[in-house]
Amino acid sequence: MKLPRFLFYLFLFVIILVLLNVLLMFYLTHSRIYALNDYEKFDFDYKVNEDSFLSIHDLPEDTSGEYYVHKNFIRSQSTDSSRDIVLASHCTGDHLHHLVSLTQVWQGPLSIAVFIPGYNLENTLSTLYILYGCFIKVRRQVTIHLVHPISVVLNDSDLMFLIRKSEEVHTKCSKALKEIKNTNKNVGINYDRKIEYPNNLLRNTAKQGVASQYSLVVDIDMKPNQNLYTDFMNFARKNNLFDGGNSFYNDKSVFVLPAFEINSKKTDDMPKDKSQLISLLDNGAVRPFYYDICWKCQRPTDYEKWRSLAGEDMDVGYEIKWQDPWEPFFISPRSAPDYDERFKQYGFNRISHACELHVASYRYFILDQGFLVHQGFKDGTSFHKTKNDENDKNRILFRTFKTELKDKYPDSVNRC
Repeated sequence: MKLPRFLFYLFLFVIILVLLNVLLMFYLTHSRIYALNDYEKFDFDYKVNEDSFLSIHDLPEDTSGEYYVHKNFIRSQSTDSSRDIVLASHCTGDHLHHLVSLTQVWQGPLSIAVFIPGYNLENTLSTLYILYGCFIKVRRQVTIHLVHPISVVLNDSDLMFLIRKSEEVHTKCSKALKEIKNTNKNVGINYDRKIEYPNNLLRNTAKQGVASQYSLVVDIDMKPNQNLYTDFMNFARKNNLFDGGNSFYNDKSVFVLPAFEINSKKTDDMPKDKSQLISLLDNGAVRPFYYDICWKCQRPTDYEKWRSLAGEDMDVGYEIKWQDPWEPFFISPRSAPDYDERFKQYGFNRISHACELHVASYRYFILDQGFLVHQGFKDGTSFHKTKNDENDKNRILFRTFKTELKDKYPDSVNRC
């Protein structure tokens, strides 16, 4: 073979290799649903507030004096804006994997309060390092706050040992989600521990953790429909919500999202919009939230009326006057009353909040296109063994709470 022809083929071969490499990198970067970063170094020094662990005993306490509140342990990379809506949630470290799927359907900021009993500190920190190292949307959108029970806070040397140990975690990002789930699957559910789970303290910490004027407070395993964030932002601007509202809606308006639950045995696909949701309702793969556990707690939403509402742009479908024992999920203004932090573990923690808003003369408007879906059907076997005892304890507190509301809002004609 003559030398010029050999060089020509060699040059052609190199060009083909370069093109194949470019195509491969494009595929790796863009084709994966979770936007993984297999080639990124784990580097968090610029945003993880590790030094605060050295002065953990100087952190602010909650009103009960039982918990340290560790705000902004990790800040998102996005700019915090008041003219926004935040998805606020709470969990222990073994449920943090839900952040990956949440950031796929929620395009705005997320504020997550993580409860850290001493037994779960190392796993929680390791999980956070992996999530922020591997998932672009998590580090762009999610701000993390920690809540520590004072009774089990480790001493400084043990804390720093676990922090340094968790920093040494190494994983391939393509396998990260599976590894996180496997590591945490035997830790246990949030409520099934001797240390009380302060759900309302966590809710308040999350919703107060960013500057957004509006918040959607949900459980970590509930997913909003695909375009809820952008649709509500358009609705908010159209109705001037970030500047006090209009003649229809103001800072005493909350916007309810009908809640559903999906049978994970029938489908793994979460409905992206209302038409997909209705199809799944018709074939029995989806049903209203708490349908078996407490149907009366969700029935006032009027699912049949909501289902009949047509339209493309998000709007209010109808208004419902709050009634006991309705426990709606809703988008509310920052000025709305906080959750009562005396309610812990299971029972009355959300209904007490909905009840107070009613007594405080807030109005409940049902959004016609938005909704939430819980992963898995809820039934009696899905609860921890002390659920009934906790419910009875909180029922007594709820009676006291309702009496206190009469004094707090003496001019209100609304009662729970």
